[in-house]
Amino acid sequence: MSRPPSTASRRRSRDSGAHSIWQARFREWRPSATAGALTLHALRLKLGDRAFLDVLREWSSRHRLANAGTEDLVVVAEEMRGLELSAFFDEWLFEDGGLPELP
Repeated sequence: MSRPPSTASRRRSRDSGAHSIWQARFREWRPSATAGALTLHALRLKLGDRAFLDVLREWSSRHRLANAGTEDLVVVAEEMRGLELSAFFDEWLFEDGGLPELP
């Protein structure tokens, strides 16, 4: 008589299936808040942790009592890092054709 699979092995098989479903669905949900979070993650990888946090602090400081959007973040990041980032944001947020590779 065979033993039923352990809880850990059942969890691993369930999680791996959920992970592949999540990946497939994420590619369909690109123009969502999730894409925004992934874009910020890619920007952090591009700038480095310290520079990314400096940009976020400056951005939030400049817009403390106001609304701020993506364009405002691009301006602050470009000013502080001396980089042209509009193409980066266009690729991650506004162009169709799937998710770009992480930097």
